[in-house]
Amino acid sequence: MMRRASVPAGLSWLLLGLALVLTAAPAAAQHTQRGPLAAIFGDQTIPLAFDHALHLGKAKMQCDECHDVAKSTRPSDRNLPPERTCFDCHDVTEASPEKASPPAACATCHPGYSPTFPPDTPLDETAKASPHPPAVEIPTASIVFSHQAHLTRGAACDACHKGVAQAGLATLEHMPMMDDCLACHDGKTAPATCATCHTARPDGVLVTALPGGKLTPRGLFRNDDHRGDFARSHGPAAKADVAYCKNCHTESECSKCHTGHVKPLTIHAADYILTHPPEARRDDPQCSKCHRLQTFCRDCHLRSGVTAAVNTGLGFRDAANAGGLANFHSATFKGDVTSPDHHMYEARRNLRQCVGCHEENDCLRCHATLARGGSSSTSPHPGGFERVCGRILKVNDRACRKCHTDMAALAAECD
Repeated sequence: MMRRASVPAGLSWLLLGLALVLTAAPAAAQHTQRGPLAAIFGDQTIPLAFDHALHLGKAKMQCDECHDVAKSTRPSDRNLPPERTCFDCHDVTEASPEKASPPAACATCHPGYSPTFPPDTPLDETAKASPHPPAVEIPTASIVFSHQAHLTRGAACDACHKGVAQAGLATLEHMPMMDDCLACHDGKTAPATCATCHTARPDGVLVTALPGGKLTPRGLFRNDDHRGDFARSHGPAAKADVAYCKNCHTESECSKCHTGHVKPLTIHAADYILTHPPEARRDDPQCSKCHRLQTFCRDCHLRSGVTAAVNTGLGFRDAANAGGLANFHSATFKGDVTSPDHHMYEARRNLRQCVGCHEENDCLRCHATLARGGSSSTSPHPGGFERVCGRILKVNDRACRKCHTDMAALAAECD
C-alpha cells in the first residue's frame, strides 16, 4: 500500500509535531514532566507504543508525513496523526495483521489491547470496536506558538526537538527549553520580549499560575532562580533589573510584603519573635530594611526588658545597669532549679533564643569546672557521664578544652 504524501493534522503542538508517544512498556499511562515545562505543558498521558528512531531512521520517513503542522498557528491545534494515517503503512485489513509487514495488529501500537468487533466488520472501522483503547491525553500548552511562522522562516524540526530522531518515546524531554529559544529570540533575529512566547494578561504581566503548575524562572538568566530562599534574598536581583521583574510582578504585589503589616510566613515564621535573636545579631536579613530601630526594635526590647550585654550594632543599653543585662529574667531563672521557669528548661526548649543575647563564655561562667569569672561551678554533665567521658575525650577533646585546662589530669580522671 502506498504511503500518502500529506496527511491530516498530526501530533499535538505540545510535541511540536514530533513528540508522539512511544513506549515499549505495557499499556500503562505515560506521564512526563521536566521542571518548568511541566507547568507549561501539563501532565501528558500517552498509553502507546511507538519508535521515532525506527520510523525516521530505518523507515526513512519524514516528520511531515505524519505530522502536518505547516498550517498550525495555535497550541490548541490537535496535531496528532489520526489513526488513518497509521493505516497507510500498517494494513489492518490483511488476513493476519500481526504477521503483516509492518505489523498491523492493534497491540502493535496499543500494548495489551485486544478489542472485539461486531460480525463482518472490517478491522479498519475501529470506531465500532469494543472496548476502545485508553485515550491519549495531551493538554493544550500554556504558551504562544505557531508552527507555521517558524516553518516558513526555515526552522528545521530537529532544531527545536533535539534528539527525537534517536528516541523511542518522544516526551517533554524533546521540547525546547527557553535557552534553546533564545538562540533566535535575541531581540534581533526574533523578538525577545517575554510575552512573545508566554501568555500574558491585558496589562502585559505574564500569567504564572498555569493549569499545569506555577511558572517560575530556573535561574539561568539574571540570577532569578525563585527556588529556596529567594523570597528573602531577591533584593540584589530585583535592584539589578526592576523592569525584568515587572514582567511577572506588579508593584502592588511587592508592596504587600515591603510595606504591608503582615509578612508572609516565608519571611518570618509564626514563632519568629522567639527565634529571631541569632539573625538579629548577624543582621541577616538586615532588620533595618523593614523595621525602624528606634520605633520598632528598641521599643519592643525595652518593653520586654531586653538589652544587650555586648554591642550587637543595634545600640541597646540599659542606663540603670550599664555594662550588663536589664532585669529581663525572673529571680528564679538562674538559681532555683526546682522552678518551672529555670533557664535550663528554656535553654533546652529554644537554645537559639538564648544565643541571640548570650555568648558561650556566659555559660562557661557557671557551667565550667574552673568557674571562669564566676563565683560558683555547675557541672554541665548529666548523671553517669563518667562512664562515657573517656570515650568522648579520645574522639574529640575540643569541647572538653572549653572548661578543662589540664588535659592530662582529665584523661586520668576519665580513664
